[in-house]
Amino acid sequence: MDNLDFDKQADELVEKAMQYPGLQIIRCYPFLKLYLFSENNIEWEIVIYYHIGYRVPVMYFRCRNLILAFYEVMDQIKQFKEFITPEELPTTGQPFYVLHPCRSKELLDISGSLLSWLSITLQAIGVSLPLSIYIQ
Repeated sequence: MDNLDFDKQADELVEKAMQYPGLQIIRCYPFLKLYLFSENNIEWEIVIYYHIGYRVPVMYFRCRNLILAFYEVMDQIKQFKEFITPEELPTTGQPFYVLHPCRSKELLDISGSLLSWLSITLQAIGVSLPLSIYIQ
């Protein structure tokens, strides 16, 4: 996936999300932002950023409604724990956690599209998009 593909697919996802009143997906160039709740009522701010060096989307995330220590965040992680580290969000310097781009590349090779990639990576923090968004 190149940067133009990412931009196009991100814009399409924002359009699809408009059909779901409770779903917040916002395009703030160069980011795609999602606000989703996990089953234990943690609101996650998820930022997808296209990494030019790895040529893949990268998922940054943080808890929005609670202050959690690193070990508490890691307790919430369902998959890929060994690939998650604290890191600043590019261009903003804000503190986030990141699913390392090397893992993103493997997952993107399997899934092929941004929406399919999200269906896998969002599982790491126990959130998902509505099933019907994948069907349209």
